[in-house]
Amino acid sequence: MNLTPNNGQWKGYTLEELRYRQAIVKARTEIEKYRLGLFVEQVKEHNAFFGTKSVFSRVAGAFSYAEYAILAYRIARKVFPAFRKKK
Repeated sequence: MNLTPNNGQWKGYTLEELRYRQAIVKARTEIEKYRLGLFVEQVKEHNAFFGTKSVFSRVAGAFSYAEYAILAYRIARKVFPAFRKKK
């Protein structure tokens, strides 16, 4: 099977050669998709902001609704007096 063009005598690819090249390209594409998926998984495992292992998701999961309400009340008590008008 000759897959390279000859000097000026090349008349194009045969159907078999086209299918062979298409199969090679599809195989390379699938391999790269797999490698990209592995890379993304490695980044997720080593980065604290991605995935279910993030610091924010752990802290958010530890609070109950009552604790959120208490936290909001404390923040509001400190912030709202700054917006009151002076008489």
